Amino acid sequence: MKTLIVIALAALSVTTLAAEETKEPTTKKTNKEIMDHISMKRYGGKIRQPNSERGEIVFVNSQKTVEASVLAKAIDKIERQFKYIVKVSDKDVDASASRLVVRLEDLDRKERVLLAPESYWVSVNVKSLAADNPPKAILADRFEKEVRRAFAFVCGGTCGTEPGGICRMVDSLSDLDAIPGLDFALDIEARIVNNMNETEVKPYRIAKYSEAVQEGWAPAPTNEFQKAIWDKVHAMPAEPLKIKPETKKQEK
Repeated sequence: MKTLIVIALAALSVTTLAAEETKEPTTKKTNKEIMDHISMKRYGGKIRQPNSERGEIVFVNSQKTVEASVLAKAIDKIERQFKYIVKVSDKDVDASASRLVVRLEDLDRKERVLLAPESYWVSVNVKSLAADNPPKAILADRFEKEVRRAFAFVCGGTCGTEPGGICRMVDSLSDLDAIPGLDFALDIEARIVNNMNETEVKPYRIAKYSEAVQEGWAPAPTNEFQKAIWDKVHAMPAEPLKIKPETKKQEK
């Protein structure tokens, strides 16, 4: 009898383990998803205000050394970080205070970056990044770093002093490879923002949905949290109630 009980328990354990292994893995939310949900519950999330931007930054891409998808990835990071309108063109355009131009070219020159800040343009010689025939991944990394450096330079983020910073002085391709990451140092970010305030290129505005509703430019709500905010704000009287001042009783 004891033997049968032991066999039965063992079979039950195996069945339980098998069932556990076939269960769907629990989907864990990322920190961004958690924060987005919190902001949605508190104030309806954040939205972009239409037509709040001014000017643009144009990447004129005439080079054939690096794939267009690598450039798309690089400029997407720039736009999300600084909120400027960033475009790509395969034809050259004039640079001005309202249009900063980053030219990506394949040229027979040794210089990788040429900068004309007073004329609002910078040129990156992409061909020079492949001078030593690097692997594709290394070339893409060099390209993204140089694109970010060129963007920073033309926007007023001159060479920083942070060791290993992406905008420090770079004398060779090996120096460029040795830069550990793509983030701008805080002093570089501040210089970019402050200098761009002197140009006609302005970032678009990201606001809380609750602010947009109160200011009158919010789109119709798309979920229960935004609808609650929308209904609350639109339930308020359009004009404040007028209360007549109390008149003093005349003494007889």
